[in-house]
Amino acid sequence: MINKTMIVLAFGVLCIQTAFADREDCYGWRFESQYRTDWSDARSRCSYLDGELWRPTYGKWGCASNLVRRISGYIWTGAHRSSEKHSWKWTDGSSVYGEHWWPGEPNDAGDEDCVIVSDRGWNDELCRDVFMFVCQWRRVIYMKMKRIVVTTFLADLYPMVLLEIASMFVQRLTTATIDDALDTMTTTVYTVKDRSSRRNIGKHILYRLITGNVIVKACSWRSDSTRCYPGSCVGQLASKCKCTRGFSGSQCDEITESIKIMHAEAKLSDDSNKILTTPDDPNVPYHQPVKWSNNNKWNFLELDFSLNYHIFERPPKPDPTGEKHFVIYFKYDIVKALLEIEHRSQGVSRNNRMLNCCNGYSYPIFHITNCGKKKKFDIQSWGFQHADKLTITCTAENGGFLIYRDREDGNRDINVRLKGKTVQSSLVFRWDYITPYQECINGSKTDCNQPPVDCKDVSKQPDIKVRWGGWKDDLSGIDHFELELYELVSTGRHLNHINGPAVHRDEKISVHTSEQILKLPKPGMYSMILTSIDRAGNHQSARCLVFYDDISVVDIKHTKRIKVNEASAKTNFTWVSVDDVELSVTWTDRFLNERHEKHGWMYGVAGYVGVQEEYDDLYGPRKVSPIDNIHGIVKFEIKYEVYGPYLKANQSFTQTANVLSQAEYLNITWEDGYRLDITVKALDILDIYKDDIISVYKDVSPPVIQNLWLTKGDRVNISVHSMEDFSKMTIEWEAFDYASGLDQVEWRLYNNYTGIEEHGKATPTTQGESETLEDCINKYGSAPKGSSCYCTMFHGCYHKHFHIRPNIVKDSGITPGKEIGLHDSDYFIEVTVINKALLKTTKTIQISLDLSPPHEGYVHDGLKGESEVDFQQDLNIDAHWEGFFDKESGVDFYQYIFSDHCFSKNEMAISKKKQVTYNTYATYNATSEGIYFISVTAVNRASESSKVVCSDGVTVTTTIPFIKDFVFGDIKAKGQLLKDHNDTWWLLDSNLIRHRITELSGLPNNSTEMSQNSKDLKVFPEGRPIDKIESEILNTKSKSGIIGVLPTHQSFQIKWKSGVAESLIHDYAIGISSTPGSMAPDINSFHSSKHHNHFRIRHSYLAEGGEFYIIVKTTSRSGIDGYQSIGPFIVDKTPPKYINNVINVHNVNDYLLLSWRDNVFDEEDPFPLYYEYAVGHTSSKQDVQSFTSISSVGPCYVTYPPTCSAVLLSDLQWPLHVNHDYYITLRVTNVAGLSSTAVSAPFRYNIQLPSKGMVFDVLPEDIKAHGMK
Repeated sequence: MINKTMIVLAFGVLCIQTAFADREDCYGWRFESQYRTDWSDARSRCSYLDGELWRPTYGKWGCASNLVRRISGYIWTGAHRSSEKHSWKWTDGSSVYGEHWWPGEPNDAGDEDCVIVSDRGWNDELCRDVFMFVCQWRRVIYMKMKRIVVTTFLADLYPMVLLEIASMFVQRLTTATIDDALDTMTTTVYTVKDRSSRRNIGKHILYRLITGNVIVKACSWRSDSTRCYPGSCVGQLASKCKCTRGFSGSQCDEITESIKIMHAEAKLSDDSNKILTTPDDPNVPYHQPVKWSNNNKWNFLELDFSLNYHIFERPPKPDPTGEKHFVIYFKYDIVKALLEIEHRSQGVSRNNRMLNCCNGYSYPIFHITNCGKKKKFDIQSWGFQHADKLTITCTAENGGFLIYRDREDGNRDINVRLKGKTVQSSLVFRWDYITPYQECINGSKTDCNQPPVDCKDVSKQPDIKVRWGGWKDDLSGIDHFELELYELVSTGRHLNHINGPAVHRDEKISVHTSEQILKLPKPGMYSMILTSIDRAGNHQSARCLVFYDDISVVDIKHTKRIKVNEASAKTNFTWVSVDDVELSVTWTDRFLNERHEKHGWMYGVAGYVGVQEEYDDLYGPRKVSPIDNIHGIVKFEIKYEVYGPYLKANQSFTQTANVLSQAEYLNITWEDGYRLDITVKALDILDIYKDDIISVYKDVSPPVIQNLWLTKGDRVNISVHSMEDFSKMTIEWEAFDYASGLDQVEWRLYNNYTGIEEHGKATPTTQGESETLEDCINKYGSAPKGSSCYCTMFHGCYHKHFHIRPNIVKDSGITPGKEIGLHDSDYFIEVTVINKALLKTTKTIQISLDLSPPHEGYVHDGLKGESEVDFQQDLNIDAHWEGFFDKESGVDFYQYIFSDHCFSKNEMAISKKKQVTYNTYATYNATSEGIYFISVTAVNRASESSKVVCSDGVTVTTTIPFIKDFVFGDIKAKGQLLKDHNDTWWLLDSNLIRHRITELSGLPNNSTEMSQNSKDLKVFPEGRPIDKIESEILNTKSKSGIIGVLPTHQSFQIKWKSGVAESLIHDYAIGISSTPGSMAPDINSFHSSKHHNHFRIRHSYLAEGGEFYIIVKTTSRSGIDGYQSIGPFIVDKTPPKYINNVINVHNVNDYLLLSWRDNVFDEEDPFPLYYEYAVGHTSSKQDVQSFTSISSVGPCYVTYPPTCSAVLLSDLQWPLHVNHDYYITLRVTNVAGLSSTAVSAPFRYNIQLPSKGMVFDVLPEDIKAHGMK
């Protein structure tokens, strides 16, 4: 079977979210007229249309409200409650905004999680209820369209065909324009014939595209067509079927218009004729809010419902004969209308009633009026409890059926039932007996500190903002708030509401309002009562208190004061003379707020009827409990600052622990002379304050009196001698108090300890009254001893030196008649000083006669208790003395002077460099090294000096001692050239005497540079300079810088001279070390030479071949050690060793040539070996030629180490005989004098020439082949 389908390919643009298809359709809102369904089905239908449920906030509310009024009913929106139950979402999951709720909604009366809308606004509703709905979608602008016909052999390939066509179209759009892509879709022809192609859709083409006509179906009774009844088919074409308005579906057998409930009302009444009605408007019967009650005495329930089923278009009449139309019967109307009453308590249905509204009506039923109006239900016995629910539900359903005749099946009549619509509306009463609550107080919300009603506790302004929040009612919900304002007045020791009406009352405050601003008429205490009322009429009240005062003043009582209790009352509590860290500060009755105290505004507030305790004002500074205060002051703060004179410590304002005590303890760390500023701040409840400050000072130390003595000229601290007139004496002392200064000074003169016989007294000025140090210096600059000023931190400056020449005036000097004293008697001078802290100091001295000088003692160099010092390194020189005394008046002080010589008494008297001390020791910092002496004299209290005593002197030196002219008596060495670090060339000869080389032109470039420093080289004696170096010395160079070799002696002798003066040398010590510069020799530790400059050392412990150094430690008498390393040296006990005993002897041109290899001897010796040869008739003999140094003559050129020697045969001591054998002996000797010899094989002396031979001019091979002929 061939199937043809027309496909329309369209290309369009999807606009932005807020652009919609039709302005006439209210910006894309499509109304499904008279079609009602639940929320989930409405959502699915909109999604099927590529849209979504209506969002009223997408357009203006004016447009939305016009659409709602035109529809005249309730409409589903896309808003619904998410799983969190507290968040509203649109169908795409985005959050809802721009809500327009009914008053009191949403109330969630029984899982109402979906939203409907009417001209009144939004309301939450059960999602299973049925209402009309509106869809909305985005606009699509069509730009291009092409129609094509698809022909297939298999009908079930349509989905695959459509998918392939769409895919091809999209692919062509990537390389062609829209017009070209659409045009090419008609030029390609494809075919498909079987189902197997579906299994390989990527390899086969499944359809054929052709242009042509479309095969269509007609309206009929057949099951594969449409009856289209009630409706009409234009041209009898099924595609042209149009259902009668009010019907839909492929067969037009689905009713689309619902029954409308036109009027709904339910009433409760009791014996007192009290009536509760729902809804408020009976003409709006759908989705009415729950009506709440807290009355459990209702007796009767009355109902009144009216319904209407309206048809906008009359269906075509059926043909009972079946000739003109195959539908022969058709019927529709209201098929069901019921009223159901249900009483549910604790989730269980308790009482139920039902009423059939169709009773009394005949077919067709399109209108029902006043259903239930004539019946009164007795509910007195039902006993409604908390949370009970009384639901009146009206359910209405339309429907019907038709009969059509099947003309292909023997004209059989078939009955078809119409698919009707069911409408339902419920009116609900609920009971709530529990009062509202605030969630923080109820405890239903944790971490909550919000009061039920909150206002500013204290204010200086009359406008008070009142806030509230957190109010809940778990069942019916909060309906509104009421707010009342009352003035409070004192009654006894409490504050109560004033008699009379409220100052302000607002009886209807919206639940959406959470604050108000009230204006207070005058200063005072006020009570604000907030009452929360739920929908059932239950109420709960809460209170907040506010204190308003814009003229508050804190005053000071001038008859009271702040004081530090530890301060002395004698100083008017100005000076603290105790060393306590903790100070007690009090200010009893110093501060007050007279109005606050008089009106009792700090009293506690009496309870209020209707306000439970937990809902009363328990928060903030002004709550129902009384406020601790003293004379209207609710808080004290204290701060302090310690100055000395600058800020030393401080504490910012800190609240005291107890306002009633009017006191505080301060932990103060301060010192004498410091000032403590204490500020006390008194605050009322409005933080209006007054502060007061005091200053106190600390001085726990009494004043000081020192240097109380008699003076004579420049002499001080002397006794009266040769002077009997007290008026001629001069009394001096120093009196001062750096902390507080002086307040009073007094002196007395008396002649015994009892003080009864008084010779005079006076009270001189304290010598203060100067603000600055400069003023004091200017004021007392002409004093006998000059100005001696000091300044206290806060009490001015004083001159501390007192100089008194007493006049003969009663009570102001020497008492008349008592100015003459007795010879050899003791008198006493007493001075009393009082400081500003009134602390007193008294000092007394005794004066007597003394004419003899002190006795001299002994002076030593060095510290006391240590040995006498004659030499030292340090420039700091110490000295001490002892034995000076004066039995009459004692030694007053000492005079001394350090110098390079001893001073006489006259020199000491006139010297300006002498020093004065009261100690028996002195220290001097010398400027340079040398010898120093100290001269000392003692002075008694009569100013007489003893004889001058001088020390024996101390020598200061830091010179490092060293030795020179070092001689190593038993050492063996060879002369060698050395260069020190100053590029000076030296010849160190075999006796270890160094010679400076003056002519450097002949020196080789590879001469040895000294590895030791110049001091080590200078230790050797210096000989005369030389300018010419022998050639054999130029080739002399020791291995490893060895200076000399020690033979096999058991001991050796060394000697030296001191490099510094012998008087500075304390000792020498000799050691042997394997390394240079060692301060702890490892071969032989240091041994003293007992101050000798020679030393003998046994060296049996020295290893042969091992290097060693002579370490000389020189110690000076000042304790300085000088170290010198001399070496290296080695011990050699072994003669040279033969390695290759082969000596060749030849006669070359009348020269006897001796030759050997350069490795004949082991060259382990540090210095070059000495080579000799001898000639004899027998081995090791020298009877022809005695041992002679090798020479470089004839065919032999001698190098080092040498490998040959030659001698003219004529120069031998004895001539050689022809055809005789001779032996050559080679001897080598090292620097230690140890030698070894080597003997050649026999040498035959023969001078005969060989005989002549024959020469043949042939090849040797020919001779072998043919032989000689």
